[in-house]
Amino acid sequence: MRRARNNLARRLTIGDSKAKDNHAKEYAAILGIEKLTEWTDARGLEIIFSKMEGGLYHEISKKIMVSSKGGPITQLCVLLHECGHYIITRSGGRSRYPDGYAKIEEGREGRNVHHKMDVIAEEFDAWIKGWTLAHRLNIIVDRNDYNEVRSKYLKTYFKWALRRGRVADD
Repeated sequence: MRRARNNLARRLTIGDSKAKDNHAKEYAAILGIEKLTEWTDARGLEIIFSKMEGGLYHEISKKIMVSSKGGPITQLCVLLHECGHYIITRSGGRSRYPDGYAKIEEGREGRNVHHKMDVIAEEFDAWIKGWTLAHRLNIIVDRNDYNEVRSKYLKTYFKWALRRGRVADD
């Protein structure tokens, strides 16, 4: 958080007009990340920012990984989404997607069409749960920004699901 605030302040002092235009949204995102950190701490979850791509929620280790490569707005959106995965697992939602991530975690390999569709369905659900969580915690996030980040990541799942030779119809 300190690094993000310092970077934002530094960009403002050097006269970066884009930073000035986005300052309020980026600062709100930093505050949102701070609120989510409190929310995750209260649930025994650890947030780790790393040089990975995207984000990841690991149910067993109770860790949420978020890329440190993106700006505060992207990080907030990804973190909300990963918190959405946590909410899904806590509410027994993985039973709604039995052939998705649950299949991998149980060691039942097999990336067939049912697996891919359940993974995509859970991804959509996690984005919805993340958006709902933002409103519940009064986190300010622009709907267009959230949709842009959501679309970027969901597109990768569609590409994965439609790859030739990697899916069996059973």
